[in-house]
Amino acid sequence: MHVATVGAIAGVALGLVMVIFEYSMLKRLAERRAVQKGKKVAEMDPTERKQFMGMVKFSIFLPPGFALMAWMFCGWAPLPNPPRPAPRRQRPGLPASPCRR
Repeated sequence: MHVATVGAIAGVALGLVMVIFEYSMLKRLAERRAVQKGKKVAEMDPTERKQFMGMVKFSIFLPPGFALMAWMFCGWAPLPNPPRPAPRRQRPGLPASPCRR
């Protein structure tokens, strides 16, 4: 598998873990606040929603970023020198080419 693909898969996995963790933390915080206020339904306030959406937007950019970083650090190698062609043989009876001296 190509190095950039591995980096992209790692970025997707990390993004999913981060989004799930952020959602569970914000949901737990909202539930605690609902219990303190005596409410039965726990809802996230607008700042928590913005925080969660910010994390979702950040996790969208993780796969291309990880793919680029993996390609730059692990997969980007200079191209090898091309093999030199074998020298041409002169046919008997023909003069040597003026271009090849």
